[in-house]
Amino acid sequence: MGLAKPFYLTYRPNVRQGESDNLYMHDDRYLPNRWQVRQSIEMLYKDFEILFDYIDPCDNNENCYSLRIYELLLRTCTEIESNMKNILIKNGYRRSDDRDLNMSDYAILNKSHFLSQFEVTMPNWTGRCKVAPFKAWREGIDSKLPWYAAYNHVKHNRQEKFNEATLKNATFALCGLLVLYSAQFCNVRFADDVIPNIYGWMSLDDNLSDAIGAPFRIKFPIYPDDEKYDFSWSEICMSDNPYRKIFNAD
Repeated sequence: MGLAKPFYLTYRPNVRQGESDNLYMHDDRYLPNRWQVRQSIEMLYKDFEILFDYIDPCDNNENCYSLRIYELLLRTCTEIESNMKNILIKNGYRRSDDRDLNMSDYAILNKSHFLSQFEVTMPNWTGRCKVAPFKAWREGIDSKLPWYAAYNHVKHNRQEKFNEATLKNATFALCGLLVLYSAQFCNVRFADDVIPNIYGWMSLDDNLSDAIGAPFRIKFPIYPDDEKYDFSWSEICMSDNPYRKIFNAD
């Protein structure tokens, strides 16, 4: 038996035939101002594409660092923090104290959103083309994400830690943001337009799924049957409460 209501900001496959279009994501109660999802990640993609005009995306260059990469790393991780905080709050999560949420809280999302199981492929990268940005959480939520640790180091101590603002860390962070978006919205773009794939044709027989934006491809987790959705959105969308909260399920 699957879940009879969708969680807020949480994608799951729906076992019912004809319910694969994820219409529940297009409701304002799921997320207001949904266009901002597309806009925020498109802006980051564009800036990364400009970066690749000067640095070839390959293993040999992954330790390059610069002020421009530093900027992209900070912007991307700030977006990640904002999304994680929003998911937790929307789903009824509250700390027992009054302290702000931090990564120890955000890591809880690995259980509900299967973040550590996602894999991202970047077809234009020479060498390391597959990234699992939350892989460290497979060992437990206390495990540190290396790229996020680098972000904290350069944010709080750029003078001494500037060399951690590397192409590798910034790319892992961008893939982490893509995973986080996919865990909420699958590959729904909330718009008819798509980001042009400036890297040429990509093979579509790679057993992967489209990601929210080009040029990335993504591998989704294998969801347990009891964690999949089992509802007809047309039957529940008019109710006062068609969604449920992960931390206060009703």
